[in-house]
Amino acid sequence: MNFYMSHELITPLMNDDLDIIIDCKVHHHRGLRRVTLFREKYVVVCSGEYRSNIDIQSIDDLNRCAILSIDPDLAWWHHFIFSVPEFQRPSIQNVITINHIRGIITAVKAGIGVAFVPQYCVLNEIR
Repeated sequence: MNFYMSHELITPLMNDDLDIIIDCKVHHHRGLRRVTLFREKYVVVCSGEYRSNIDIQSIDDLNRCAILSIDPDLAWWHHFIFSVPEFQRPSIQNVITINHIRGIITAVKAGIGVAFVPQYCVLNEIR
């Protein structure tokens, strides 16, 4: 068995380069069988120092923050942004792209910005 980690798994699956994928995205392709393994909980996190320096009190304050994301278009943040009522959605301008979850968490710990990550990835840091 081989493991391949990527943000783009559906194309290799559809090209028969992979037999099975585990993905957080829902794919609506004919002939795919989907099994829900679990539901991830996500959290918005930053260091205490960053929160104090930027004075983060509400969702609106994210407009003034450096936002850490796996992609520059904020597809990674999509679920968070669209869970906020439209009139409260932040208009994020400052995005720092880091293409690995541990890299994002390391940047958060260094006080570089705010991240949206699976809760299980930061359980030790949150404690």
